[in-house]
Amino acid sequence: MNIRIGREYKTGLAASTDLHAGGIFFCIIYEQVIKFTDASSVEMYYKVINPLSPMDDYDVEQLSNYFQKGSWSYNNQGYLYCQFPDISYELTGRTTGDDEKIIAFQSYNKNSKVSSSVVYTLTEAMP
Repeated sequence: MNIRIGREYKTGLAASTDLHAGGIFFCIIYEQVIKFTDASSVEMYYKVINPLSPMDDYDVEQLSNYFQKGSWSYNNQGYLYCQFPDISYELTGRTTGDDEKIIAFQSYNKNSKVSSSVVYTLTEAMP
């Protein structure tokens, strides 16, 4: 399994939304990013794509400034394992396809005990 150090892997688009009484729709569109920075460190952050209609500027700032640092390794089954201790969050997965540009993860939040799936795709190389 080959991961690219120093490169960003992004999820598909996501949104932070809220619908208030009276029908006011608030929405910020973003992507979640992970970046393997060296042989054992990984970062997770958000990139705001479109602050369509935020409730206030603080919401955009909060998403833009979100940052978690964690560690990564391969577990005893050879799967990629990332843990972010400050938020009790872990990812276990593997690259897919011949080019290994996609990583499919099982995510687990230890606090809420909720599991879900998340897929990250390697971004194009910077010029």
